[in-house]
Amino acid sequence: MKVNPKDRLLLLILLFAATTRFFGYNSWSLTNDELSALLGLSYGGLYKNITEYVFTDFHPAGLQVLIWCWCKIFGTSETALRLPFVLMGTAAVYLTYLNARKWFNYYAAVMIAATLAVTQFAILYSQIARPYSSGLFFVALTLYGWNRFVFKTKHQQIGVTAVVSFVMGMLLSMYNHYFSFLMVALIGITGVFLVDKEIRKVYLICGGIAVALFLPHLQITIHQFSAGGIGWVAKPDSSYFKAFTLYAFNQSKWYLIFILITALIAIVKLPIKPLNFKFSVIALIWFLIPLLTAYFYSVYVTPVLQHSIIIFSFPFLLFFIFSFTADNQKLVFVLVPFILIVGCIQIYAMNHFNGSNEFARFKEIAQHINDADNKYGTKNITRAMNVTDASYINYYLLRLNNKSPFVFYHNKGREESITALKFIEAAQTPYFIYCWSNSDCPPEMTNLVRNKYPYLIEQRLYFNCEYYLFSNNPSDSLYQIKNKVNEFVQDYDHQPIYFSNAPITGKDTTKAAFNQFEVMNDKVEYSSTFSLPLKEIINSSSDIIHAKVSIRPQSAEDDALIVFSINHGDENYYWAGFNVKTFLRKVGDWNDCYFSVRLPIIKSADDKISIYVYNQNKKQIQLDNFMIKVEQGNENLYGLRKDHFLFSHSKN
Repeated sequence: MKVNPKDRLLLLILLFAATTRFFGYNSWSLTNDELSALLGLSYGGLYKNITEYVFTDFHPAGLQVLIWCWCKIFGTSETALRLPFVLMGTAAVYLTYLNARKWFNYYAAVMIAATLAVTQFAILYSQIARPYSSGLFFVALTLYGWNRFVFKTKHQQIGVTAVVSFVMGMLLSMYNHYFSFLMVALIGITGVFLVDKEIRKVYLICGGIAVALFLPHLQITIHQFSAGGIGWVAKPDSSYFKAFTLYAFNQSKWYLIFILITALIAIVKLPIKPLNFKFSVIALIWFLIPLLTAYFYSVYVTPVLQHSIIIFSFPFLLFFIFSFTADNQKLVFVLVPFILIVGCIQIYAMNHFNGSNEFARFKEIAQHINDADNKYGTKNITRAMNVTDASYINYYLLRLNNKSPFVFYHNKGREESITALKFIEAAQTPYFIYCWSNSDCPPEMTNLVRNKYPYLIEQRLYFNCEYYLFSNNPSDSLYQIKNKVNEFVQDYDHQPIYFSNAPITGKDTTKAAFNQFEVMNDKVEYSSTFSLPLKEIINSSSDIIHAKVSIRPQSAEDDALIVFSINHGDENYYWAGFNVKTFLRKVGDWNDCYFSVRLPIIKSADDKISIYVYNQNKKQIQLDNFMIKVEQGNENLYGLRKDHFLFSHSKN
């Protein structure tokens, strides 16, 4: 039996779509959100999953219901958990082809499907058990049924397939994610103005059924929106639109240009005459409304905008770009394979795509912990971890048959630093592991550990997670990782040029060798201040700056702030202060206090940083051994920084 060349081209596209989505999907670590979904399973039955776990989330219940049912049958391995999402991500490419062919023609449809098949962020979100590939599939399913209504010919009947696809697609989208909900709401409202009057009633009934079936979830939705946004997402600015455009087109302006040129070649005829201009405009509007809604909601209400939530409307941007493809354009038999090959080269050869590069890792961190246990002995290591929930790391540790104890699993923030310090001080082992993944981690934690464990002998730095192994064994000093960039000390016995003069100094008579210290009282608000241009103290904008100062309070009520401040000329654009009261455990004696920062986006290498103690309540306190230390940071902590080029020694 002969295979039509058009079918061969479609099969080639689907082969690429399936291969890119299945390739390595189960080899990399489950993400924080996937492990959170598995944590929901521990709540017990499905009812508790919905009323307790989903109720406190910011997503509808559909995804958790799917995961709960699926995992009860197939288990919780990466392979089992992610499989339905890989399948839906692949099927979404085929449905997108069918929908585009209905809107325009075969030639535009294969161009759109080919581009989607090798779009990196569509591949990425098809490989994780989150509501993105599922939402992409459900929205495409809705549109498939919608097309049967909108493109109905005079004597054609609205079949069961159309009704079921439309209703189920809408319903599943509504239960999947609030932005897939928004997308099908746009589709549904648009259809009211496009369907023939004779079937409008049936169309509205179908939409009404979907809405009615969502009503049981309404109470949960109201609670979720009243609780606020996601919490950790930053408010976007106007640069987001450029950032998303590059991200959506395989993180490359050259690939974007390539796609636009390819679309232009596919037009051939001038002047440009879109196949169906009305639907070109609709496609552009359907892409823009969710994007702008998410942006302005994030700016004026609460931040929710992430690249992932635009995936539901992204195919309509491709619809618009390729909607001008000429009919009977045989050139697509060359252009489509070209798109598939160039897309894969960009993703795998140039971007070195791996899902782990965009999410915090748990699998690798667990393996490092287990390797250290095997090498140095479980009883010789004290372990500390910062994760949202212990089950996230234990998912992988238990697979390694590692049941080693941790002194703590979670440090909520700097207010708990003293608790962490007590655990460190109480440790009796020669080695200490500190690691964190996808959790707010005070950068001074490594400085606290080094008080007792001065030798850093192993370090692993990943996207949004880090692993450190420290030793207090002098023999390990030969193997320590040297990550110190600079160090500056104000001991008050000498006057370094990078510190200003202390307003008042005194002498410590409690020691045999009298040393000087700084005195702060009701007339002294600001201590001796460290101040230098950033280019003179750091090698990279990713470097961490640690401040440590010994403070002797005179009463239990005494406190002060360690302050970091950065000025661009006369403009102060960064100020961060930490109240060290939690460290002031001994009145009338010296207490080591810590505060460290990862730098904000720097405007210029010439910007000046100032670090000082702020006696905001004008207490009677004394300072000594004011130390500023700069260490190499994690260059890939949240991806390549915008200011990485400012410093001559920065590492790309």
